[in-house]
Amino acid sequence: MRGFLFKVKNVVARCRDSCLSVLPSCYVLLFLGECVRILEFGFVVNSLLVGLCKRSKARCLLDRFGLFGFEVLWFVFDFRVLFDNNLVERD
Repeated sequence: MRGFLFKVKNVVARCRDSCLSVLPSCYVLLFLGECVRILEFGFVVNSLLVGLCKRSKARCLLDRFGLFGFEVLWFVFDFRVLFDNNLVERD
């Protein structure tokens, strides 16, 4: 998932640097499909571990992505939204 997010971040940054105001729809569809595939795989793998141990960091991340997936990927749809909050922390 982390690799996927950084890949999306790099594509969005290149589009923003190219003075595009939105990400081309082909990228959006590709990224959403890949995100769904990763989440489905993660839920299958982590559901096998239910009851054996406490929830792992990966499971917590999957649950958060499942609940707030659209909000997590908001930087893909609106270039004004930053991927991280480094600029906010600097101020």
